[in-house]
Amino acid sequence: MAGAHARTYNRNETLFMQGHPIRQVVLLQSGCVKLTQLSSSGNEVILWLNGKGDAVGAQSLFSNCSHSCSAHVIEQCKALVWDSAKFERILAEMPCIRRNLIQIQMSQLNELEQRFREIATENVARRLAFAMVRLAKQVGKQSPQGIELSLTREELAQLTGTTLFTISRLLSKWTDLGIVTPRREAVLIRDLNGLKLLSVERD
Repeated sequence: MAGAHARTYNRNETLFMQGHPIRQVVLLQSGCVKLTQLSSSGNEVILWLNGKGDAVGAQSLFSNCSHSCSAHVIEQCKALVWDSAKFERILAEMPCIRRNLIQIQMSQLNELEQRFREIATENVARRLAFAMVRLAKQVGKQSPQGIELSLTREELAQLTGTTLFTISRLLSKWTDLGIVTPRREAVLIRDLNGLKLLSVERD
């Protein structure tokens, strides 16, 4: 921590861009960041959501000298930031941190495999329910009314590989069932158990 400096990132601020050189590693102390990739046609897909305790950009140090995705703030973040060269020296001096980052990469790979299977085999409603249950655990904010996800309908569509219209239709249906409440640039999960049931229901 002595080698890091504190910084605050505001919503919609960019931490780094796909293809740009790796210059820093960011440890989130609060807030949420989305990692995205652009297709050759310019369509954006969300790969990950990073929340409190996540190191943004650290895994790229193991692959090459440039970022494979972009990182954008979706909820104001407080963070500790290291220069990438300094962080690499820390990894050399403290092998346990390197091992932990490798384990995090393996966990993320397992989740990517699961999400690929969901996109290939599950209908959109179940994919959305699966995603929201995962996000509730990873980056959800507890409140007296439920668990809030700081994601727009468009971001949910990018995360689950579907359209904005389909997301809006499903959230409207689930609102009528009392499971969720859409908010401005967020969704409130009012009934997590009900959402889990939707993720296992068959047509």
